[in-house]
Amino acid sequence: MLQEEILQFKMGLLRFHAIQNTHIDKGVMGLILTT
Repeated sequence: MLQEEILQFKMGLLRFHAIQNTHIDKGVMGLILTT
């Protein structure tokens, strides 16, 4: 996977998580961003 594709994938996960929950859990967000 290209860096750009990985970034878009992570952004998609963040967006999905934000839709599912009214607030984004910082722990989950940090885990996604640092992976």
